[in-house]
Amino acid sequence: MTWFFIALGSVFLWSVVTYLDKYAIEHFIKNRGVGSLILFSALFAGIVIPIIAIINPKVFSIPVTDIFLLCISGVLGSLAVIFYLYALEHEDTSLVIPLFQLIPIFSYILGYTFLKEGLSGKQIIAGLIVVTGAIILTLEIEEEKKIRLKIKPLILMVLSSLMFSIMDVLYKFISIDKDFWPTQFWHYAGLFIFGLFLYLFIKKYRLEFHRLIGSFPLTVFGINISGEILQASANIMNNFALLLAPVVMVTLVNAYMPLVVFLMGLTFTFIMPKFITERVSKKHLFHKSLAIGIVVIGSILLYTQ
Repeated sequence: MTWFFIALGSVFLWSVVTYLDKYAIEHFIKNRGVGSLILFSALFAGIVIPIIAIINPKVFSIPVTDIFLLCISGVLGSLAVIFYLYALEHEDTSLVIPLFQLIPIFSYILGYTFLKEGLSGKQIIAGLIVVTGAIILTLEIEEEKKIRLKIKPLILMVLSSLMFSIMDVLYKFISIDKDFWPTQFWHYAGLFIFGLFLYLFIKKYRLEFHRLIGSFPLTVFGINISGEILQASANIMNNFALLLAPVVMVTLVNAYMPLVVFLMGLTFTFIMPKFITERVSKKHLFHKSLAIGIVVIGSILLYTQ
């Protein structure tokens, strides 16, 4: 069960990072676009790469084909972050994050197909419960007591979850019989190369990045560097856990993330409202609690034998 606590640690770190991202978006990125955060996340990999090379200099000890595929996994991770940030730009954190519970569903399908990792009939049914909870969460109850399906965040988070799932399965497929640190090196190399591509060829992102850095240098660097350090630590912990257990079981631990994010959101709203403010009317609390409860119950059923 060592892998479980490693994966749980990554969930906690990701939850903290999510609120740092939300804070940056609401206070610095609002109406400026999220391109600057996307570039910051991707280019930060350039700091991680030499550190990994120092930890384990044998980064060229794996085949060229595997190096290419590991770089692709890094690109997929960057794409997943892009979709996630666009969803987070317009929606509450406690609405966006639970939609990551779609990842175990995609991971099951991909893991079964490419890694021969399967689940029991009971766990498949539990997976459907998770999807149901995620869909309920995308229903926004408005003040006029109307219910509106938020299609855009749902689509963005489905794409993000799919990219993360493909990334996890591809990473494990290539890395299962190799040294851990060289595989991490090339995974982050792919992330960094993609970041350079975005910087050089996506003018909108480049301008947003320059504008943000020029407007809020110290504050932005402090928030983003802190977030990226936590993000990199969480990613490495998650990738290590993937090598110890089936992909779907590791991604299932994300079921605890909605609860962590929800509790963090309530805490910040009442204690530090200038940092993050979530909607906390009885109606919204009931809606989110019900949906998150369904997601967590389904995930627990999926996890237990």
